[in-house]
Amino acid sequence: MVVSQIQQYIQNPIGLKYAAVSTAIITSLIIFSHPWRRAKLFKLLGNKFFFCGLLMIIAWSFFTLRLDNHTKEHLVIKSATKSAILSLLIAIASELKLVIAPFWFAWIATYYLHIT
Repeated sequence: MVVSQIQQYIQNPIGLKYAAVSTAIITSLIIFSHPWRRAKLFKLLGNKFFFCGLLMIIAWSFFTLRLDNHTKEHLVIKSATKSAILSLLIAIASELKLVIAPFWFAWIATYYLHIT
């Protein structure tokens, strides 16, 4: 019974939506309220190498997170992808000199996505 409750929670994490959206809104407000952070973000996105790499990461993440949970290997791949996305968010936050945001990224990912 506990396993089925955990599976249901993972498949439909309502709290994750609210936490992710509110964190994204607050972080966006902080970035766009400081001109130098906004300029740094646009400079990053304007860099061809960064942008192409980001597109590859998005495509790879979309592909791997849509795998079925039929094998242990797929579960490991999904977990690795979630951890890598979290690492990327933390690296971008560091580049934008956001000190508090990585804490919330890590907390939300650990609590809702069960990343250890």
